[in-house]
Amino acid sequence: MENKFTDVLAANTLATALSPNESERELLRDREELTKAGFAALSANVGPDIDDPRMVELVRELSIRSEHFRRLWGHHDVHPKRPGVSRLHHPKVGDFELHTSKLAIVGTDGLILKVFHAEPGSRNAELLAILGSLAAPVTNRNPTGADDQQAVDEQ
Repeated sequence: MENKFTDVLAANTLATALSPNESERELLRDREELTKAGFAALSANVGPDIDDPRMVELVRELSIRSEHFRRLWGHHDVHPKRPGVSRLHHPKVGDFELHTSKLAIVGTDGLILKVFHAEPGSRNAELLAILGSLAAPVTNRNPTGADDQQAVDEQ
């Protein structure tokens, strides 16, 4: 879940495993295209609140840090993020592609649910499942519940 400034507010275990490092630069295979779309989506998310103090500070800070940001922001492209495909290179499962959608949550101040998914039955779905199993928390639990009973018996 993101806010209108694209701050990540919540993520499930698989989403966290999908982006294992602070920099998505190594993860995204078509980084430039996605960066341009991200700028346009940020502008659309903020909408008429372009003078919002948080937005002004964000643009100021990024403009100081990055010539690339200044150039892209100067284009003033504005369009909502459309469903598309993210081409990823993950250090644990390699190259794969996921469909992405962003869903606005009505009645909030710009909250957005970001969804990644693979075509059912595809190699991408298989790789996503492998990543999910690698990221799953390890438990000592037996699917039959026998470990639970053993713990009760030992008390």
